[in-house]
Amino acid sequence: MSTKHTYDLNLQWTGNTGSGTMKLNAYKPAHSISHDHKATILCSTPAIFGGEQEKYSPEELLIASLSNCHMVIYLYLCALNKVNVIAYSDKPVITTEISDEGKVAITQAALNPQVVVSDTSMLDKANELHHEAHLLCPIANACKFPVHHSPTSTTGTL
Repeated sequence: MSTKHTYDLNLQWTGNTGSGTMKLNAYKPAHSISHDHKATILCSTPAIFGGEQEKYSPEELLIASLSNCHMVIYLYLCALNKVNVIAYSDKPVITTEISDEGKVAITQAALNPQVVVSDTSMLDKANELHHEAHLLCPIANACKFPVHHSPTSTTGTL
């Protein structure tokens, strides 16, 4: 028996400067993502493609989704396995390449989670659970490019 879930949001192009897309440089790729009762995310294309640097690009949203998905599944698995995580951060990176024909493709992603657990005896299990979290992540499972992990776990106190 399978369970199906759907997710939706609102995407609104906000870059019409008055003449629509009649001229290549007469509009901006700015847009927003929103949903009822949630914060609005301001987006654009990467600055190298004429976007606005201060807004999130689709590539950044994708790597954020990968990192977020991995983290929530990882924390869940840690709770199931009695691994007490007291801090978690990540500096994920996504890589794109432009072919000679001008096609842009994502070629890889790397997650770099930094995990702090409460006891040294939990370190091995804390590191092992990253692999299981990766296998269970629906975002990573949807990617046709490699998603690498370089986790670091240490001990600390609250």
